[in-house]
Amino acid sequence: LTLLSGFLHNLQATSSSSSTILRQTSGGRGNGWGGAAPAFNAAISACEKAKQWEWALALFVSMLDERLERDIVSFNAAISACEKGHQSDLALALLAEATQRALTPNVITYSAAISACEKGHRWEWAVHLLEVMEGKSVMPQVIACSAAISACEKGEQWEHALALLERMRSRGPRPNVISFNAAMSACEKGRRWQVSLQLLDELWSGGGGAGGSSSSSSSGVARLLRPSTISANVAISACGRGSRWDAAIRLLEVEMPARRLRPSSASFSAATNACGQATQWQVAVHIFAGSRRAELADTVAFNTMLHALSDGHAWPNALELFGSMLRGLGGAPRPDVLSFDSTMAACQRGSAWPRSLQLFEFLTSDCTTHTARPSAISFAVAASACAQGALWEQALAWHEQVLIAEGSATLSGFGAVVSAFAQARRWADALCLTEQMKAHGFDPEDVLRTTLAPVLLDVGKQAWAAKFFRSKLAPQPPLEALPPRAPRRGDRSRHPAPLQGGIPAPGAAATRQPPIAQLDRPGLPPASPPLPPPPRPRPPPPPSASSRQEA
Repeated sequence: LTLLSGFLHNLQATSSSSSTILRQTSGGRGNGWGGAAPAFNAAISACEKAKQWEWALALFVSMLDERLERDIVSFNAAISACEKGHQSDLALALLAEATQRALTPNVITYSAAISACEKGHRWEWAVHLLEVMEGKSVMPQVIACSAAISACEKGEQWEHALALLERMRSRGPRPNVISFNAAMSACEKGRRWQVSLQLLDELWSGGGGAGGSSSSSSSGVARLLRPSTISANVAISACGRGSRWDAAIRLLEVEMPARRLRPSSASFSAATNACGQATQWQVAVHIFAGSRRAELADTVAFNTMLHALSDGHAWPNALELFGSMLRGLGGAPRPDVLSFDSTMAACQRGSAWPRSLQLFEFLTSDCTTHTARPSAISFAVAASACAQGALWEQALAWHEQVLIAEGSATLSGFGAVVSAFAQARRWADALCLTEQMKAHGFDPEDVLRTTLAPVLLDVGKQAWAAKFFRSKLAPQPPLEALPPRAPRRGDRSRHPAPLQGGIPAPGAAATRQPPIAQLDRPGLPPASPPLPPPPRPRPPPPPSASSRQEA
């Protein structure tokens, strides 16, 4: 309520102008003009359909200025407007105010609030509101139940999603294809590909539910559970998460044609990604060729194929495909930043790190061939390529550019710089990066164990490597305990002297690098006070004997 009051206080100027417009349109005179409440409700509903939630709430507030009674219809329109504007906190606050004013929320009120929670990633509130509806004997509609399942899917709560689907089967309303798709997507994110395929089989066979078994109801189920390409796409993605590329290919090339479902671009991309995750890049090439023959290969399909080649260390093939995108051969789209990142990663993983650095220089250059701009992932991949070539100065310079200019950093970027320092035997500089990693919310132990400790084992410092594998980096051993390496030929040019004072902080530039404009890292805005959490939803019911037997 505090959040709602603070927001509505900022709408007073807008609300006064909106009420003036409505008064002139409806012919009202002063306060208490009759027939105005339906006009306001219709205007709020019109703003809601136009996705203008600010104007809808301004009209909602102006009803107080005109001394008009706000009924449940007014609250329903305002909550629906907040749902369209992805304002879940305001929608829940309006629902709380309606209850406080002794109004009786109906199925429209709860459905709009649940949909707002689904779009706001508030799965606990969505499940809680469904339980409140049952407690008040308000029968939820299929839209509300599907939105609650989708909220659980976005919150990666596949158990609760399946429990809600089972509740729809037993108590109603009868689930539709949207309900099944949301539950399958939840299982896909939970890496339960077998359950996702079972739901797809039930969907394609016209799985039943509550509400009788007459012939008329069976025909209604057939209409509700009509097979769709989206359902098959979700199942293909679930097979990819479970490393079952063979099942994904069967769905694409056998099951979908048998059911007269035309594959879409997302279908081919999901199958290509499934093959790429299983390092079956040769099969992924076959699937990608099919998408190009069907003229369904868009930018997402090309990037998915590049990612599959990157996982399979097939960097020559990745460079060839990337070149076709640059030249626009065969209707290929222009490359974006993901295309550059995947191709650079393919070259870096294939030990062709000079090619990766060339691509990064081309990405950062001003040219008319592409309009992509480097991201934090681009800098991290380039730093990893520098680590392979022991180019620690260049890796540090790009790392500082990300911290200062971009204002962001990734764990892989830190790992790449540490690896570059480790390859150059610069132990002190590598250890100094731990404080920067902690300042950005990263745990430096995993990075040091995977990058610095193997190099220590390689040079015969087993005691120090064992400390990295066992300790939590607290307390740190003295840096002076590391004996200096015997000088070798070429050390002066390849490995310069250590940086004075270690690695600079996120706001400072490296002493050996050209000066960079000092930019303060923007701070985050203060978070608004959250709503009190709802009661924790009950865990899903245990599976029945029949379901255990089916499993």
